[in-house]
This record gives sequence, structure tokens and C-alpha cells, in this order.
Amino acid sequence: MIYKSLIKTIIISGLTIGLCVGAVAQKKSGVSNLTSSTCYQGSETFLGNRDDLSGLMYGNSFVLRGEGEWDSRYLTISINHGTSFHGQFVSGGSWSLAIIDANGYVGTIYGIVTDGEIQSTTNLNGIDSVRIASLRLLATGGEGVFAESQKKPVVSEFELTTNTNTLETTGRGLNEY
Repeated sequence: MIYKSLIKTIIISGLTIGLCVGAVAQKKSGVSNLTSSTCYQGSETFLGNRDDLSGLMYGNSFVLRGEGEWDSRYLTISINHGTSFHGQFVSGGSWSLAIIDANGYVGTIYGIVTDGEIQSTTNLNGIDSVRIASLRLLATGGEGVFAESQKKPVVSEFELTTNTNTLETTGRGLNEY
């Protein structure tokens, strides 16, 4: 029984690594966006605070680091989420992405998490083993090179995959428009 749960975790990890390799190949081909061209690795740092009245979990936080071909990226995401009869949903949150290259600090872009959903895979004991959060990030401002570039909003779809046993988290951008 534990064997099947382990196989699921290995398959999901393999898929995540494969998608990250594809994103690296995309970056080398000259296509570069804020989130979709970098694979992020880090951890879930805070599970959040539960509001007993509403049932929402506030402040579920993640800290991730990504290596681009020319830069390092530091991403923090905090989400609020709950459960409805349709499943788990994301009701908001915030994020920031700081970029540093060989010359030093490039800039920070930040914004809100507008919405999203969470899917969980459970092991044979009924305990979550992998949690995937699909998020929509909206940029609301920036500093450094991003201070004046916010003439139009940047929206990015981002996915976090967390091993709930170790809290290790990987992230990748899906689309940016």
C-alpha cells in the first residue's frame, strides 16, 4: 500500500522535473517571461491560520528560488484558501518576485493572488501526500526595472506542487498575458 503512494509521488515528481526541463529549453530559445521560463524550488513555510467562523485558512506561505540562465529569482507567495462542495479554492493572497543578476539587484515585481484552486492526492490512509495549487497572479506594482513598466497589468498562471510530508515545493509558470 505504501508502495503505490510512493509510486504516485515519484510519477508526479518526474512530471514536474520534465516540465521544468521544457521551461529551461524555452528560456534558451529566447522566450523569457517573469514566471513561465523559470523552475522554482523551495518550501511551504507556514500552513496558515484557520478562521473557525468562515473555515478559511489565511496566510498559507511559500518561499521559492529559481535559477534563470542569467539571473536568480526569489518568489514568495501567501494564499488564503477554503473548501466548498466543489472542492478546495483559493480566495486571495499576495506575492512578490525579486530578481538579482551578476550586476546585483534588478528589481522586484509584486501583486495579488486573485483566485485559484487546490487539488490534493491522498495516500491509502486518506492523508494528503501531494497538494497542487493552481494560482492566478496579478502584478500591481514594482521596484527597480519594474517601477515604470507597470503600464499594463501582468497576469500569470502559476502552479505550486507541495509534498505534504516534507513541505518541499516546486513551482512553475503556466501562462503569462
